[in-house]
Amino acid sequence: MAPYRADVGKRAYVGLVAFVGASIGLVAACSGAGTPGAISPSSTAPTATVRPRPTTTRSATTSTVATPTTRPVFSFDDSVPPPELVNTGNDYVAILASLESNVNWETAHHPDLSLVPRVAANGTKFFTTFSSDVASLHKLHQRLVETLGLPTTYTITSTSQNAFSAKVVEDIDAHQLFDSTGHVIDEARFSGLTTYSDLLVRDNGRWRFALADVIVAPERLP
Repeated sequence: MAPYRADVGKRAYVGLVAFVGASIGLVAACSGAGTPGAISPSSTAPTATVRPRPTTTRSATTSTVATPTTRPVFSFDDSVPPPELVNTGNDYVAILASLESNVNWETAHHPDLSLVPRVAANGTKFFTTFSSDVASLHKLHQRLVETLGLPTTYTITSTSQNAFSAKVVEDIDAHQLFDSTGHVIDEARFSGLTTYSDLLVRDNGRWRFALADVIVAPERLP
């Protein structure tokens, strides 16, 4: 999940730790988010996110497969709406996938400080550093795009009333930084899977990121 960085040792949405030359840097650690309470182990099995499929409509005589609308990987004109935000309930995998998608959308389509509280828990280091990253992308008129290979998998490792943790495995192919003319001004490519340890907390009734640490980092390609 973007934003990541060239010196892959700290997570994407965890932070833009030194993204290939850009002055972006984020190491999300839970700080001052409040005590979530005891967390109990969970045996939830890994679940891969499912890529969208074409929808099919039928009549008495015909069947038509609708072609999905092509979505640009980045934009500067606010033409791409945010993904659905799932941040309540206890479908933890859906919550994680939704929050990650919204983080990626914000860095690739709409870096806006007012939207940071949708994904980051107030009072955490994640909130502060992600805000800084978003502000930098906005000020410099840049967009950060993450490209994935295999579907992401999620394993919920513990849960409590106000917090849950998960192991997330991503196949990150690349991170690219685009300027407002659509040119790539920085790029980092990777080989191998990245494993993260995530912590989410319930903040004012909504789930938000508090912590995301890299457990296994991919190889940075030359």
